Amino acid sequence: MPEEHVVVRRTLRGNPTRYWERLATFDIAWHPNIQQCRVKTNDDGAIDRIFTDENGQEYQERLRYLSQTEGTLRYHMIRGIAAVHKYEAEIKLVQIADQTQITWSARVVANAQDLERICAGTKEIFINSIKSLSSATNTTLSVNGQAKIDQFSIQGNLVLTGLKTIPRDTQKPLIVFLHGIGGNAENWRAQLEVFGMDYPAIALNLRGYGGSGLGTNHTKLTDYYEDIIRSAEYWGYEKFILVGLSYGAWIATAFAQAYPSKLCALIVAGGCTGMSEAGDAERQAFLSARLDPLNKGLAPKDFAQNVVDLIAGPNATTAQRNKLSNSIAAIPSETYRDALHCFCSPPQKHDFSRIFAPTFLITGEYDRLAPPAEIMSVAHRLNNARNGSAGPICYETVLGAGHLCNIEDPEAFNKYLRNALSLISQ
Repeated sequence: MPEEHVVVRRTLRGNPTRYWERLATFDIAWHPNIQQCRVKTNDDGAIDRIFTDENGQEYQERLRYLSQTEGTLRYHMIRGIAAVHKYEAEIKLVQIADQTQITWSARVVANAQDLERICAGTKEIFINSIKSLSSATNTTLSVNGQAKIDQFSIQGNLVLTGLKTIPRDTQKPLIVFLHGIGGNAENWRAQLEVFGMDYPAIALNLRGYGGSGLGTNHTKLTDYYEDIIRSAEYWGYEKFILVGLSYGAWIATAFAQAYPSKLCALIVAGGCTGMSEAGDAERQAFLSARLDPLNKGLAPKDFAQNVVDLIAGPNATTAQRNKLSNSIAAIPSETYRDALHCFCSPPQKHDFSRIFAPTFLITGEYDRLAPPAEIMSVAHRLNNARNGSAGPICYETVLGAGHLCNIEDPEAFNKYLRNALSLISQ
């Protein structure tokens, strides 16, 4: 089957941000040749835009990959042009001085007799799209107010505690936040205050943290799964959005493979694969190094500042560093030991082909534990594992931030989280 590549490149005024805010919604209702457009999330997590042109022809295109950090948006056509067998498109934005270079391209596979006509029409559409994009007016979402955050405690064989904000009369999905190995539910306060205005949200204290029970046996990943499901069902939700940070990101990614039908979306920051892809020797070395101070009689409060020096970015304020240090210092030694054993005893290697929900990966520019190059690579592996099916993969870097990017730059982190929620809530 013959194929051609259509490429249109133009230079626009201003930096990429003004154009990206428009493109990242995946909604092209701003285009003058579009009569109507709607973006929807399917049951399998795929995000499609369905639009009609001025001739009444309906098209359906699926979002595959999205990254403002990389200036990249990829999508492919599901239906619309009968003679087309494959239509894969990419938009690339690059800042050059005080301008933006935009490249809109497509790989078109079609019947030989129709290919030239289709490519000519595609090129014209791209040219008109760029013109329309340059003149479109952005509408920035403003967030007003601050949600009231309450503590909660779920009784049972094992007590589970956390923070919650459950607004009345909302049809939006529950957000479940999972903290890192050195944190607790309080680490998510800056997110609960903002997103709790519109979404039901809980930040769970993992076993042994912040008042949650530890249990009598070593915690396994399956124990965390049960806690997550139990907490969501307690508030009346069968499906939810799972947001994990560091250790919580590893748990969330594993949960997404074990219970794909439970998730509306997977959002991970400062990690993903954890020790699931490490060899036995690497896991043992990691575990031994971190258990050593505990075995010598020290508690997390005794080495909290050393950990902060490792994970904090260069721009972290004194107040932020103190917050991180206090989180670590509050961890009981037995809880830290338990979490380390769980982290270094993954039951299996991650199978990205089992994750179907829209997946968003975020990390700090100066994250030494989950550096941008590593997490970006994971994002591309996830994208390849889906092969264009199921939900999209999105990746972003929080500039200037270290490992706990949601604490060091909550405004930037919340912007990316808001973009993710706006995509999957349509």
